[in-house]
Amino acid sequence: MARVFLVALTFSAFFLAIPGSSQTKTGAPQIARPGVNGVTVPACTYCPLPEYTNQARKARIQGTVVVQAVVTVDGRAEHISVVRGLGSGLDEKAIEAVKKWRFNPARDADGHPVAVAVPMEVTFRLN
Repeated sequence: MARVFLVALTFSAFFLAIPGSSQTKTGAPQIARPGVNGVTVPACTYCPLPEYTNQARKARIQGTVVVQAVVTVDGRAEHISVVRGLGSGLDEKAIEAVKKWRFNPARDADGHPVAVAVPMEVTFRLN
């Protein structure tokens, strides 16, 4: 049996162009940055663990997959992409799991929910 832990939601250091996101008059997406101008970090409230692939288990691969995602105002992770992967199917398993996660969304300085781009670490450890 494998144990997997969400290690951290860390601050995003850049803006992303996200298809379908709300946009300003100039066409730039409105994706906030946690930690800037009073914007908070989203908190995972439902975080089911991803599964190990048979290939990764046989190869005894352990480590961390880093994904970048936009956490929406309704607390869902969208536009998920791998920043640093492990291979052997674990990258895909991390994405599948993050798609199921639910978050308390980030909030702006006035307390309104805002979409934010954040990297997330999913750590795979074999027992």
